[in-house]
Amino acid sequence: RCQGLRPGWRLSVQGQLSRPQPPAHPLLGDGPARLARQGVFTVLKADAVEVLERQQSPLLQLRSQLATRLTAAAGDPLGPLLAALVMGGAVVELDPGLKRDFRAAGLSHALAASGFHLSVLLGVVLSLAGRGPRWLHLSAGLIAMGLFVLLAGPQPSVLRAALMAAAALLSRSAVTRLSPLLVLLLSLSLLLLWQPAWLLHLGFQFSAAATAGLLITAPVLQRSMPAVMAVPLAACLWTLPLQLLHFGALSLYALPVNVVAAPLLSLLTLGAFATAASALLVPALLPLLSWLLQWPAQLLLLLVAQAASLPLAQVVLGRPPVLLVGLLSVGLLPWLLGLQRHRRTGLLLLLIAGCWQWQRLCADQLLVLDVRDSSLVLMRHRSRGALISSSAGVAACSTAQRLQHGLGLPQLDWLVLLAPEPGATAAACW
Repeated sequence: RCQGLRPGWRLSVQGQLSRPQPPAHPLLGDGPARLARQGVFTVLKADAVEVLERQQSPLLQLRSQLATRLTAAAGDPLGPLLAALVMGGAVVELDPGLKRDFRAAGLSHALAASGFHLSVLLGVVLSLAGRGPRWLHLSAGLIAMGLFVLLAGPQPSVLRAALMAAAALLSRSAVTRLSPLLVLLLSLSLLLLWQPAWLLHLGFQFSAAATAGLLITAPVLQRSMPAVMAVPLAACLWTLPLQLLHFGALSLYALPVNVVAAPLLSLLTLGAFATAASALLVPALLPLLSWLLQWPAQLLLLLVAQAASLPLAQVVLGRPPVLLVGLLSVGLLPWLLGLQRHRRTGLLLLLIAGCWQWQRLCADQLLVLDVRDSSLVLMRHRSRGALISSSAGVAACSTAQRLQHGLGLPQLDWLVLLAPEPGATAAACW
């Protein structure tokens, strides 16, 4: 990859075009299929890159300037964190270690522009509008949503949140109540009619599942527990099958961490939008706002770091087959939909899915793969694993990690590198 490049630059690239190679094993993902869904059928291995023009579009310049000003005023890692709370982690460059800690703590959604961030923004805007006429509330809300979409980009989760918020504002101004679930289904249908490939997009799947959980299961759970626990639990239950299917891992402390982090995230998101507005309109207030947000930001980062460092913070369960995930999803339905009479059947299906996955984790397995310029031999006996690699490069290390997680191995007990390479990057990876 070319470092230091920015979106919008014009480049002259020399290299070799080729078709994407199919994966050596299903656990390594199907890169060609993923690229094909984006309309990409060839890849370019660049030998030389020359920057012809560094001019960016006004929107890209706005995003870059905003992230730069926040980082300069608040420092690292607070500046990038504030920028991510405004524009999302897909637009802002975040430290990989920070993203890994948030993922292990079950707070990845905090770094992704979504309905939570938009709801905080709309709450502030509508409160500032006061008891003004309905047209004022509608106009202010739509303008705020438009700015949010421009800054965060047309991501599936952003557009889904914007469509649902627009429908809520319109129904509020017309004094007609629309079913939130109907609005969700209509929003998802419109997005899929526009971009059918988004059905397989992870952001679309997680956003749709989490929102469905908040609308369907959260009200059921609130009958027996506080809302501060019911809301994250509903989202966790609805996204659990997707988490296992795509990542094969489970954040064990996601629920308590979300409960504790909720007030901090609300405060920081509100402060991030205020800081972003100050960076664009009144830069002189940036140091003061950044200083005020230091304490809650440090508390959040401390909470995330401590949760990620706890034993079994992220339980590696391996990537199960689709049929097993479907069995798990059907077994969860009685609790997700509040169907009391079918809970015994659901419990039986969950027990079958658990035993099936336990049998897969206890089975012996041997993988012999040729990946890129290296060969790998991975052996598993129950929960213990051994790896022999013909290369000690970063690419071979990354492949080994993906296979290890896909098989549900918490660690490799034996590791043999036949061709060690000098360099701190490769050594740190292994």
